[in-house]
Amino acid sequence: MNKECKRQIAVAILPWAGLRKDIQVGSVTFWRWDSSKVQDTEIKNQLEHFFKIFVDRHGKTANRVTICSHGKQDFRILDEKEYKELQA
Repeated sequence: MNKECKRQIAVAILPWAGLRKDIQVGSVTFWRWDSSKVQDTEIKNQLEHFFKIFVDRHGKTANRVTICSHGKQDFRILDEKEYKELQA
């Protein structure tokens, strides 16, 4: 983490899952990336930039990106229990 960065947030993505609608599995939500759902401008801008330049080993860009969140479609610090549920 550089001195400019105030926090670190991990984002779980599935670049080629191709979901057309949200899926809830227990407390985990898989949702298609939609920048309008992200309130934090800094997070939104960083993710939009990352998704524009993200390519697979064949050089193909991901047209649809799926985000994996705990509960709501938000970007927040998870407590230990939430983090473990997301990793399961």
